Amino acid sequence: MDKQVKDWSKAGPKVPNQEGLFIGFFAGRWSFLLTKQGGPVNGQTSLEHALLVARCTPETADAAARLHKTSDIRYGFKTGRCAERADWAQIRDQLLWEMLLEKYGVAPDSDNDERRLNRLGLIETAPAYLEDGNVSCENWLGNCRCPKCERELGVNMHGRYLMAIRTKLIENMSK
Repeated sequence: MDKQVKDWSKAGPKVPNQEGLFIGFFAGRWSFLLTKQGGPVNGQTSLEHALLVARCTPETADAAARLHKTSDIRYGFKTGRCAERADWAQIRDQLLWEMLLEKYGVAPDSDNDERRLNRLGLIETAPAYLEDGNVSCENWLGNCRCPKCERELGVNMHGRYLMAIRTKLIENMSK
């Protein structure tokens, strides 16, 4: 069994799917699922970069888009060079959904070879529960497992949307 796909009895205190399969860290074979992998999205180098730029106010987004490293954008938020949009909490779920549709070539005019590979890889994860596990206190996109967050259950929006897109892709294949 792939070391990334675990029997649920050994996976920890999260909720598995019916089959008991769980992919909890997007590494190795599953690294294309990471927000920082899998090609350009929304004119940016990666989904992670696109989300960080979208999080900026319109006044600081252009400067953030010119930063090539996502760590530079994160630093920009810490130093005040990038300011967070006031409506970020209200729009981020919809933006993530639209960006994931683009990353996996489901959105109109977003198909290419890399996106086809992303789609095939995503379909290969079925029927596993997908969780964007991390140790960076990121509990909206995923579920942090650091000691500080170990009692907090992350929203895992990235994993939930990936599973929804996977379901759509599989349904479309059977038509």
